[in-house]
Amino acid sequence: MAVFNKSNLPKIRNLVYGTMDKLDPSGSNSGVYKKLFGGMTEAQQVAWFTKFFDEDDQNFYFEFIPLKREVTMTEIQAAADFLGVPLYEFIFLPYETGDPENPVGTLFKVPVGYIHVRRVQQMVFKKSSMSTEIEERDPRTGQVTNSDKNGRSSDVENASLMVLGAVNTAREHMGPRADDMVMKTELYNHIKNFGYGELNQLTSSVFNKTALNTADVLFIGAGFKTNLITDNLELKRTAEMKQGPKNNTDKFK
Repeated sequence: MAVFNKSNLPKIRNLVYGTMDKLDPSGSNSGVYKKLFGGMTEAQQVAWFTKFFDEDDQNFYFEFIPLKREVTMTEIQAAADFLGVPLYEFIFLPYETGDPENPVGTLFKVPVGYIHVRRVQQMVFKKSSMSTEIEERDPRTGQVTNSDKNGRSSDVENASLMVLGAVNTAREHMGPRADDMVMKTELYNHIKNFGYGELNQLTSSVFNKTALNTADVLFIGAGFKTNLITDNLELKRTAEMKQGPKNNTDKFK
């Protein structure tokens, strides 16, 4: 247990009161701690702060009333200046160059800090199980479902790919590995015949994205025309007819 110096009590109390007042100029939050410490003897305060600094789960709590007494960036900046904590810093990204000794950095200072948001249950960063089959699919979206559903790329994983700039990986995960059955069939054929497949050799068309086409149909059924499939008022069938038949099967439909 750390030895607490009681001579630091006034400085600590003033630091707590000052920070609370910067975040809440009304004084409601600082008043809570003034009442708490004001009702303690010096020995009780020493015991309270000793426990506070020895246990990692101890914190000072700030309360606000939504839509009535909320914290704005002005108050946050004032509290950070009071504490001497920088809110903006240059960020270096060693993974961009692969060289930790010469990382690329941001041109300007960017906001930094902890995001105090509880992770939702579905937002897993490490999968505990993985499907080996992709046969069970929802015909409306083309996505794997039921026992195969954890073989899909989650929204968090796709967002991570966008942040990292892994565009081609995202194209693969959201193309032949997802709901584009045309690209999937062509990829399997390339792998079977040549042992590998390349994205630039596959037919990528918005007409073949099952989920997008389903969403477009639902919007049309609700009376809305989107640009998910076509940029004008044409329907998918009309646009495909203008392109002409792709094979003999389409030619004699």
